[in-house]
Amino acid sequence: MTVAVYQIKKDLTHELGFLGYHEMQKQTGNDRPKIRNYELVWVGQLDGAKDLEDVYRYLNEGDKPAGYMGRSLSVGDVVVTGLDDGQYGEWYCDNIGWQKFDWDLD
Repeated sequence: MTVAVYQIKKDLTHELGFLGYHEMQKQTGNDRPKIRNYELVWVGQLDGAKDLEDVYRYLNEGDKPAGYMGRSLSVGDVVVTGLDDGQYGEWYCDNIGWQKFDWDLD
């Protein structure tokens, strides 16, 4: 599975980092995350990953993949899937599970 991982920009972590999806909506007044608040920290292949829970485990346990520049995957981070087959999906790591959304490109 090939994925892209986005994390809140460091200068916004205090304000917007580690918020569940509904908390993010309340804090920002937006119904979906704004791409300008995030930075791409990694794009790559996670061999053996079949779903988002596998991605979460890979990026939280043990050694991170080569070239991974982010911290451990956490609430408020975004994973983009479908890079293998063009069936793109943006997924917000929520307090429990994942929230599918489309970026606010504003």
